[in-house]
Amino acid sequence: MPIARSDWLRVAVSVVDPDYWRGRAAVDTAYGWYVSRAAEALQDALTSSASSSAILVGHSAGGWLARALLGSSADARAATAALVTLGTPHVPRSPGRCVTGGALVRRVGE
Repeated sequence: MPIARSDWLRVAVSVVDPDYWRGRAAVDTAYGWYVSRAAEALQDALTSSASSSAILVGHSAGGWLARALLGSSADARAATAALVTLGTPHVPRSPGRCVTGGALVRRVGE
């Protein structure tokens, strides 16, 4: 997926969100841009390959962000044959604070 290193600066908006500090951050706040870009990349891949489904592969945060995509879009779910994650933190580490401010365990739009 075409993402520049500077794109990740968009995540910084979460530090001014009180829900981030309470561990109740919505995925849309800091990662909505990523989910939108992933949806576009999935559609582009399907169009260019003339395929009706894809296998998504995500590493680390890319794995739970792919889950966020699938949780937010019926079209993405219908177009995804499988999701493979590698080294993905599907639940926050314990003990400690979730580095995503709770977005890891929330769905897009909550």
